[in-house]
Amino acid sequence: MRLILILLPLQFLLSACAFHHCRRVPEQRIVEMRESLEVPGADQKQVEEALLLNPNKRIFVYKVDGSLQCYSEPGTSLAEMAEELKGIEVFSQVKKPDGMMRPQVCGMPTGMSNVYEIAAKDLAEAEKRGFRLWEFD
Repeated sequence: MRLILILLPLQFLLSACAFHHCRRVPEQRIVEMRESLEVPGADQKQVEEALLLNPNKRIFVYKVDGSLQCYSEPGTSLAEMAEELKGIEVFSQVKKPDGMMRPQVCGMPTGMSNVYEIAAKDLAEAEKRGFRLWEFD
């Protein structure tokens, strides 16, 4: 019986990365970006440069909204966080889960993020303000 009680949590931990999000490798991201930009044989730096040079290319950036499990506070609102992007044109905004598995424990983050669609050329400025490239879809 003790062995089962020890192995059950271990099985959960080992199967927690069954979804593609936690198995995703940076090389796969480069391949996806390369295909979307039609830049054959590009490395990471070339892909990033191509993203920044294409003025019509739009990307999604995000920041965690700070909401916690078991608490009624919804976290930072979309409008409030959009103020942090002042000076950067925001084409759309949505609150989305990152899709990662989390233990259900009161006080732990919910995984909800505020996601904003901006021009690729504004990525560096958004990153300076604490936003990161959305890679969860």
